[in-house]
Amino acid sequence: MNEVPYEVQVYALEMAEQLEYLSDALLNVSRLTGNPTFTDEWLLELALNLAIIQLAHAELQEMAVPADMRDIHDQVLLATSDLASAADFMASGIDNFDVDDLETAAYLMGTGNDKLELATSMLNAYMAQFD
Repeated sequence: MNEVPYEVQVYALEMAEQLEYLSDALLNVSRLTGNPTFTDEWLLELALNLAIIQLAHAELQEMAVPADMRDIHDQVLLATSDLASAADFMASGIDNFDVDDLETAAYLMGTGNDKLELATSMLNAYMAQFD
């Protein structure tokens, strides 16, 4: 049985941390948009979680990526780019009462999630060599 290279282990820990922040923020956005109240507290919590999505994308862009993980990381960045753009469109849609922006945000959330699923499949295939 092969061992996972050390640099991949370090990368995986950092990636997991960013994806946990991202996942929590996405769950919060889903919860908030599923029951919108448009109160100041609701708007502030939504804005905070949209900012976390954008920050996670920015942090992932800055990560050192081992060669073995480049394709997977690129796929993650495609996903988080969609999610960060969705956050922009959602904020704009709410601020401007723009249904088109909200529909674009919903579409990008879907494509971002699909791309994350593909990245997960790619990671599982990579890790299978170490089983």
